[in-house]
Amino acid sequence: MKKILIVDDDYEIREILATYLSENNFDTETAENLKTAGLKLASFKPDLILLDMNLPDGAGNDFLREMNKKNISIPVIMVTGITEKDIALESIKLGATDYITKPIDLDYLSTSVISKLMTIL
Repeated sequence: MKKILIVDDDYEIREILATYLSENNFDTETAENLKTAGLKLASFKPDLILLDMNLPDGAGNDFLREMNKKNISIPVIMVTGITEKDIALESIKLGATDYITKPIDLDYLSTSVISKLMTIL
């Protein structure tokens, strides 16, 4: 079973995504901030990360930079309310494989998750 780490400071979003993905046969863990995400990255060892941009202790792009510094190559899908193109472009340049804006289209999210996980099989 593929593992997905969901990083979002909004409890409701985390739970909706975790429930939806669990119902679709993914093992999920959640984190409400970057610090917790970093700890779960080591202990949970996800195959994919869903990452919000605005978190209480930093930006999602900061997390991408840290992953790059540590040579961690896990697919990351940004899931955020930020629609500015320059922020989205920066995320992609930092290694995000997709940029999905809220409100989340769960069908599109599912397609994106499956396509990203297929590339690492």
